[in-house]
Amino acid sequence: MSDHGRITAAHRVGKIVTSNLVVLNCRGYKLTVENYRGYRADADLSWRRVEQHWPRPSPIWQQSLLAPGSLTHRLQALSGGTFRVRVVDEGWVQGSARTIPVFGKRKAAQIMWSRHVLLCGHGEPWVAAHSLIPFSSIQGSLRQLVRLRDRPLGGFLFRHPQLRRDEPELVRLPDHWGRRSVFHLQGKSLLVAEFFLPALIAQIQQQRY
Repeated sequence: MSDHGRITAAHRVGKIVTSNLVVLNCRGYKLTVENYRGYRADADLSWRRVEQHWPRPSPIWQQSLLAPGSLTHRLQALSGGTFRVRVVDEGWVQGSARTIPVFGKRKAAQIMWSRHVLLCGHGEPWVAAHSLIPFSSIQGSLRQLVRLRDRPLGGFLFRHPQLRRDEPELVRLPDHWGRRSVFHLQGKSLLVAEFFLPALIAQIQQQRY
């Protein structure tokens, strides 16, 4: 069996789908599936670098959007031991033309490992995240990326000192912001989008005062 076949067979049964769910929960908090489906790394949104936004994000938003290190580590510190990853949906999807600006035509045409998660603290969703990984990137030790389950992606990526991240693109939403970045590791690339929900900023403000 080819690598493609082995990986597909190994994860077909384990795919998690949200199509029949009404709400997504981080314990007591509820987020409708209809709202969550817009949180995609390949969403047709006005992704721009920070200097192209006007007005720019406020300082408290920039603290999260432009921080260079691991988001997972920051959320773990902020959560006081309550940090959790809630897997909403994961599985193989067909690449789309929307990822051509990110991956180029050849990689954008591949199947990709798609993973939607909520990053939660104190029982509330703080970040809605979506990652897209071209099939050609899932080689060697990076095959672990399709077996993360409820472990954070950042916990894997930032263990590697050679990890490189391109300058993030930001998007303004009605009451919050998102960012997406291309990560490069072992000569392979993956796209990660993180949408910072209002509950996260409320928690940051609460700890400030």
